[in-house]
Amino acid sequence: MAEAIDLSFRYMTPSDVAAMVTYLKSVPAVKSENVPDRLADTASPLHSSGPTGNPMGKRIFEGACASCHSWTGKGQYAQKHN
Repeated sequence: MAEAIDLSFRYMTPSDVAAMVTYLKSVPAVKSENVPDRLADTASPLHSSGPTGNPMGKRIFEGACASCHSWTGKGQYAQKHN
């Protein structure tokens, strides 16, 4: 995702963003039984220690997600603007 932001999305003009919003709003919603009724609560920063027994998920999140989304999942933007 960082590559998409750094090499692509950050160069979008306001008209590019408007076109993307228009397109996304035009795509009809698809009902899925796998979507929860509400979003999960923000994770505790203590989750950065990872579960015992299977560290693979922690390694993947740490390598691909945590630098932007932080260990709580709130992300850098939310932390800077809350």
